[in-house]
Amino acid sequence: LRHYEIPYLVFPCTEPARQQRLLWYDALARRLGEAAVEERKRVPREDWPESWSATCNSSADTDDPCAPMSCDELRLLARDPFAEIGSHTSDHPILKICSAEEQRQQIGGSRTDLESWLGKPIRAFAYPNGRPTIDYDDSTVGFVEEAGYRCAFTTRHAFALTAAAFELPRFVMTSGISRAELAHRLAYSWPR
Repeated sequence: LRHYEIPYLVFPCTEPARQQRLLWYDALARRLGEAAVEERKRVPREDWPESWSATCNSSADTDDPCAPMSCDELRLLARDPFAEIGSHTSDHPILKICSAEEQRQQIGGSRTDLESWLGKPIRAFAYPNGRPTIDYDDSTVGFVEEAGYRCAFTTRHAFALTAAAFELPRFVMTSGISRAELAHRLAYSWPR
């Protein structure tokens, strides 16, 4: 991306970065499988039994491919002129099932943390899981606007041409995408 001067956004969750622990769903998937993750996504955190929370808490080794970036790594990345750091909540809950207070804390708290770590404004937000009406709703969009972001991204796959600023589509990039696959997607696969 840097070689071709392509701007990009990175959306870290702040608590895993601060504590250097796996995101809850990565820890859970390793212990109990993907089906357990899908089950827990639909249950509000305050309704999780203690055993569920314990299962989702796991330290991350620095060489673990699922380890979150550290605060220092985020600071370094923020210096890249083509990178922008956006917020992705404190610890990746499904916002639609959170209380209004919890949504505000997750959305605003992660922004506050990132701004204090990086010393620059955080303007973009990405909804965890990001499926409109399933993972977030209109009230969530309102909380994102209220927190002072300029834009927010869903996981709806499309080019951001005329979409609303707080429900921009995006193409998700993961670590498993090779250079050849990225080139193919940019040149052929993603319809314009």
